[in-house]
Amino acid sequence: MTYGDNATYPVLACDESTDRVIVASFGQGVAPSRLVVFLLSTGAVIRSIDYAGSLSWVAASADGTMLVETHRRDTASGSWSATIRYADDGTKVGALDGFVVQGFSGDNTLLVGASESSAAVVDWKTGRAIWNTSGPYGGFLAEPAGRRLVVGIGFVGGSDQHDVYLVGTDGSALLFPARVRVALRY
Repeated sequence: MTYGDNATYPVLACDESTDRVIVASFGQGVAPSRLVVFLLSTGAVIRSIDYAGSLSWVAASADGTMLVETHRRDTASGSWSATIRYADDGTKVGALDGFVVQGFSGDNTLLVGASESSAAVVDWKTGRAIWNTSGPYGGFLAEPAGRRLVVGIGFVGGSDQHDVYLVGTDGSALLFPARVRVALRY
């Protein structure tokens, strides 16, 4: 990738069991401009994607086998569209509308993200919301290889006023004690 001022280059996934590494370039740290899928064992490039400003967000599953690409479908209405794909070849396997997807559950069956002023966990195969709550989305952590997610609400502008929920597979949510501090992924 070409280095750019104020850009970030996060590792979105790195998993020895699937022999995958996914690295992205986010221009100005926000919108993805390029994504590369590598073999972890050899460093060989499997796939390289140039987004050229067409996406608002991209996330990878923890095992590096899947991607979710979110873009604003209609800038006038502000509607969002997310496409779920296999990372290696880009085959489309699902889609969701009205949702800015931020990541996958550990078993790749659920997606977490935001719509308007709420956060949600959604089963991407059925489109069914497992859980949602009002308030600005504030990051997540996925249970390794599992379906449970920790989801933050608040976390705006560096504020420590926030809520953190452990969301179960049945949609139940346990609110962590007040002022809990946890390092969530965005």
